[in-house]
Amino acid sequence: MWGGLLLSVGLLFIIVRLYVENVVSIAVILFWTATLVLLVATFVFLVLWWRRVYDGKATSWALVVTVPFAAVGSLVSYWLLEPPMQGVLEPAKAALAADGIGALTPFLTPLILQILGAVASFILLIGSVAFCAANVSAALIESRAWGARWLWRFVFWTGRWTTGRGVVVVFVVLAVLAAFSASGLAAEWIVNVQENVRGTTPAV
Repeated sequence: MWGGLLLSVGLLFIIVRLYVENVVSIAVILFWTATLVLLVATFVFLVLWWRRVYDGKATSWALVVTVPFAAVGSLVSYWLLEPPMQGVLEPAKAALAADGIGALTPFLTPLILQILGAVASFILLIGSVAFCAANVSAALIESRAWGARWLWRFVFWTGRWTTGRGVVVVFVVLAVLAAFSASGLAAEWIVNVQENVRGTTPAV
């Protein structure tokens, strides 16, 4: 049991170290993924308008939810570098360069929460791309558009998992989690809870 615990702690430190060393690349990837989501959504709107597919208006309203998700992705990519609260990236980099991986201990909580926000945002953006792809391929199949129909069917079935009724709820939860964690608000809340607990603990 202790061996597994030590291995988990060591792996946690390695993940945080890799995040601190590569956070700029992670932020750039998230930003361009968010941009891709917007481009795909725009393409979907143009196809629906051009083909005038059956029930195209309803599909358009379903797709418009991807725009705020892409906005969340862009915000998270910025907050990974400059969070409005609990910004510890620069001190963590300096401590890592000066004293090695063990110096990251005081910064673990906000950094782990930022990693959680980045992961949630990335899942959200990939899901949004699949959501757009499934809807546009469905529109192309319905309108018997140009191109190989088997290709549109393949694209639709690849992203079909995003067309369920509960998927949008999951997307909203991911968006809130990403913004709450990456902005530093979650770390700030944890610090406030810890201070309140210490303040209410009776002295022995």
